[in-house]
Amino acid sequence: MGGSGLALIPVLIIVAIALWLLFSGVVFAGGSRTGRSGKVLRPDPAHELRYQVPEGQDPVVVLTALHQRGYDAVLEEPEGRRIIDVTCPEDKDHDREDVRHVIAGAGTTLDEKDRTGLPQQVRFLDEQAA
Repeated sequence: MGGSGLALIPVLIIVAIALWLLFSGVVFAGGSRTGRSGKVLRPDPAHELRYQVPEGQDPVVVLTALHQRGYDAVLEEPEGRRIIDVTCPEDKDHDREDVRHVIAGAGTTLDEKDRTGLPQQVRFLDEQAA
């Protein structure tokens, strides 16, 4: 027991360090854009597209599709509205059509069979309705 118990110590230390790195990354780089003050940190407006999720579409579906394409996106719910903020690596005008295409193809639910009720036209909050 003495020899095998000593062999477990390095393994436990490695596991503890890995868990610490994992959770510190989640806490400090995290899933939300809040600073130490608790205020939401907004990206540069030149790099942000904002999409209001329509009723009947699950925002998780849109977030998942955007993350799969490499976009950083978060859901905000100000005043009961569901708005997804997408940070564009280049600038919003460069990435606008790709983000629009990703959202339009996302579907309404995570169920692969349910591809009905897709938004007719994806509009961002900075675009005027035609």
